Amino acid sequence: MCWGWNLYGQVGDGTSENWFAPTQVSGLASGVSSMAATWGRTCAVAAGAVLCWGSNVHGEIVHDSSATSFATPTQISGLGLLSGTRAVAAGRYHSCAITDGGGVMCWGVNTSAGEIGANTATVARFAPTQVSGLTAGVVAIAAGYSHTCVVTSEGGVKCWGSNAVGQIGDNTKGNNRLAPTQVSGLTSGVIEITAGLYHTCALTQAGGLMCWGSNMEYQLGIDDYEVVQKLVPTKVPGLTSGVSAVSAGKYHTCARKWNGEALCWGENAYGKTGDTTSEYYTYAPTPVEGFP
Repeated sequence: MCWGWNLYGQVGDGTSENWFAPTQVSGLASGVSSMAATWGRTCAVAAGAVLCWGSNVHGEIVHDSSATSFATPTQISGLGLLSGTRAVAAGRYHSCAITDGGGVMCWGVNTSAGEIGANTATVARFAPTQVSGLTAGVVAIAAGYSHTCVVTSEGGVKCWGSNAVGQIGDNTKGNNRLAPTQVSGLTSGVIEITAGLYHTCALTQAGGLMCWGSNMEYQLGIDDYEVVQKLVPTKVPGLTSGVSAVSAGKYHTCARKWNGEALCWGENAYGKTGDTTSEYYTYAPTPVEGFP
């Protein structure tokens, strides 16, 4: 079920009306195992197939259609994604999926950032395309605005795409990565990954949280206005253990601890960090009111 802004049909109920309460997505009353939502587009895995709905302005759902949007789930065809898919991730204009065999395939816009990961930069890859070197062994995936990261079965992290502010995590910035690149220091021990607009965070088996990339809105949890970015994974202050889940928004990040406590930090416009204040920034991990 989906709700909220529906200009491009991203709620998936066949209309373009905004919905202020959960609304049933057409044809997906059961069988969904994975979901991903991004700017104007939503995707899901159902019965092993990938379906997307919402904006198609750049051909990110169906490239050979004149439609600029799809108001109901539309199947992504090609190269095995009709069935046998485990999970899906959605970036701004690109999407990626993990196949049953643990491989990764991506499609959509592939600018000079190389967000498709096929070791080349072209205008677009309209059909699902094999990510270079990732034919097996991937267990988790996350997509930011124009970068993508995965967790391998060994617990290592690799990223590719835009690296304007160090969101790839290989101790460089400005050098876009056209193929999966090893994140510095994260060769094992990671169990979950999440990506915001220009930052990335990883959760370790020990319950620690590490983030890298832009800190302009304090989305890395570092309360220091002079630290505008981190080029390698950096421990989030106060969250070196006890974390059970993490999720990144555009300019903010939230985590859940083992005891059920929720904390958020970063940009707080519209109250998105949930700390009951109207301050524009929440500078460090701060408990969300009411959890637990």
